[in-house]
Amino acid sequence: MNKTLKTLALLFFMMSSQFFFAQQADNNREGQRRSRENHRRIDDRASALREEQKAIEFKKSQNQSSVKDQKAWDDRISQLKKEQLDIDTKNRKLAEQENSLNATNDKINKLQADQDAEFKKNGTSPKDENIRKQRAIAKDNLNKLQQIQMQQQADIDKTVTTP
Repeated sequence: MNKTLKTLALLFFMMSSQFFFAQQADNNREGQRRSRENHRRIDDRASALREEQKAIEFKKSQNQSSVKDQKAWDDRISQLKKEQLDIDTKNRKLAEQENSLNATNDKINKLQADQDAEFKKNGTSPKDENIRKQRAIAKDNLNKLQQIQMQQQADIDKTVTTP
């Protein structure tokens, strides 16, 4: 009876770890989808700015307009260049945040795999107190990493939505 319970507990743990891995993979795919969407939106905005700048420069070169119009066009071109610089900065910041998030995801996956291997090695209810302490520490570390992961994703969303 006791051996059956241990086997069932180990089976339950293995199923739950597979669920966790599947959930983590879904989170990673969703993060990648959001990342592509974020970069697409930023690139679309940058493209629109470049097109507007080209149109203004073309008008400026074609017309023999007043000094006032020339100054207005120059001001708008300088504003567009500043916006382009802001977009480039945002793009770099977004890439850095995504790299940090990917590193956190890798740490979570490694920690979960280590926990999974440890459970397979020592069973679900080991008698050794040190193993229980290690499991508690690993679980705490996993929870902390998941909190960091959520914060990093929130920072990415904030970066993308801020003008």
